[in-house]
Amino acid sequence: NHLQKSESFFRQLKGMDFLAISLQFILLGIGTVFIYSAGVQHGGELAMLWHRQIVWIGLGTCAYFAAMHVNYLHLAKYSWLMYIAGILLLLAVFPFGSTINNARSWLVVPGFGLIQPSELVKPIVLLFMAQTATSHDLRHSNIPLWIPIVGVALLPLICIALQPDFGTALVFLPLTAAMVFIAGLKKIWITTIFCAVIILTPFIFIHLRPHQQERVKVFIELPSRAIVNHMTANMSETTRENLQTKLDNFLKVQPGRKRDNWNAIQALHAVGSGGREGKGFGKGTQHALGYLPKKVAPSDFIFSVI
Repeated sequence: NHLQKSESFFRQLKGMDFLAISLQFILLGIGTVFIYSAGVQHGGELAMLWHRQIVWIGLGTCAYFAAMHVNYLHLAKYSWLMYIAGILLLLAVFPFGSTINNARSWLVVPGFGLIQPSELVKPIVLLFMAQTATSHDLRHSNIPLWIPIVGVALLPLICIALQPDFGTALVFLPLTAAMVFIAGLKKIWITTIFCAVIILTPFIFIHLRPHQQERVKVFIELPSRAIVNHMTANMSETTRENLQTKLDNFLKVQPGRKRDNWNAIQALHAVGSGGREGKGFGKGTQHALGYLPKKVAPSDFIFSVI
């Protein structure tokens, strides 16, 4: 028995993707180093963030190798149960959830703290989509395979969008698109769906909440102005003024609101001020001086810090 277990263990080691694992640990190492850098420059509680990061890396690594011993084909058989449980958790946030940053996306678990069901649902939906895409009955039916795959993703996507957490909801789109593409969607359907998304985008934007529209405008303001300036360089003055006026009207701040683009601009300044080679490890200025929000500089703004 001991010999069989040893042989099984070494077979698993031989079948591991060491390149993928190495890249993951390199990325984790780089992240930890810069979390340390950003935290130490601020001091206080933030200086200890890298300790917590190492703990989570340790726990994640244990879960990673534990998951290697689970046959995902057997796990996929129960993916429909996990999917139902995930949907119930997403629905539970509406009557029982906590609202943070204008999104009711969190559940309080006594003795543990806050959990975000949408994060738990991501791998579950991916597993259930894979199980659906490989279903023998569906693959040999008259129903186009992309319909049930999209249907699997649509319900959690709607639940998350209603929280509203559009950032997390958008993550499901490339996952679904990749799964549908791998399942063998015909080019005509890919073209049709792409065109439909382009056509529906303005209607979706109109129905966003004001603060959500402002976030979209903050995201596209600088690149859209740069594109318009480049496109109109060789146009007549009248055409250039018309395009600029239309862009200004679209980007203008709605009455009673203000354009909260401070963080976006400071993030760009942080990247630009570092240049190609940076200012040196532990010598960053934009986050150290508080131009980037201190509490989330080592997390949400880590790219700007790097």
